[in-house]
Amino acid sequence: MVTRILVPVFARLFPEGGLVRSNYRGVVLPYGAGLAFVFAWAFALPFMLAFGLVEPRRAGIYGMTLFGVCLVGLLDDMVGTGQAKGIKGIKGHFSKALEGYISTGALKALFIVLISFIAAFGESEGLIDLWRNAAIVSLTTNAFNALDVRPGRALKAYWASSLFALTCLGLLTEWNVTDEGVMLTLPVLASTAAYGLYDLKERLMMGDAGANTIGASLGLLLILAPSPGLRTLILATLFLFQILIEVSSVSHLVERSRMLRWVDALGGIQGAGQNRRRQNASKRNLYGERE
Repeated sequence: MVTRILVPVFARLFPEGGLVRSNYRGVVLPYGAGLAFVFAWAFALPFMLAFGLVEPRRAGIYGMTLFGVCLVGLLDDMVGTGQAKGIKGIKGHFSKALEGYISTGALKALFIVLISFIAAFGESEGLIDLWRNAAIVSLTTNAFNALDVRPGRALKAYWASSLFALTCLGLLTEWNVTDEGVMLTLPVLASTAAYGLYDLKERLMMGDAGANTIGASLGLLLILAPSPGLRTLILATLFLFQILIEVSSVSHLVERSRMLRWVDALGGIQGAGQNRRRQNASKRNLYGERE
């Protein structure tokens, strides 16, 4: 409900404030609409607390993380110095930092790491577990930033990953310790579902504010996995994905798989056909990613 109210308001206000950006097809759209996700979550929080569905300490950590990564993402949406200079990926941002140029992307990455450690502290047992959990939250947040370069791509990945994570946690734990994590995640999931068509139909873009939020939301859910071995496997998968997107790009990986191309085009305003992608293969989009 909150999302359905806020998103049309954002669609009107953001262009008036200059918060617009061209998407990969050159269509100018309001940018940063993912801000609605944290507002929807905040609206649901008093009800979750009132009915005893979540414990205040865990809710506080969850809320601090979501609002923190959302706000630093919104800063990058509004200023975007790295995007303006064509800086790509974590490696690009930190290479520029070593040269003396600090981009908003580098600041965003540093803040995400910091807030990930704070979030992981209350859910970790020992130093190794702390580092592992903080890395999971940081890397999931960054992963969804990398995925958000096409309409609906980050949302589809979030829905699929969350469904998989909720199913696995349910089978492994019967919701014991993770039930609070599930309750805290559901408002974000519901908000993305209400927003989904706006993104898929190229009416709005969630921006880093939204990509950070859904990425951190998934990361916070994943660190509740009861098995250290499972969390290590999750971390290894995230590291592998990070390496792949640093040496290549998400769009290039999608293009190489017929199934991923089909999923990528599903529900969109136009099919992501192979011919169109090949025609654009040498172009760079506004995110600085080679398609």
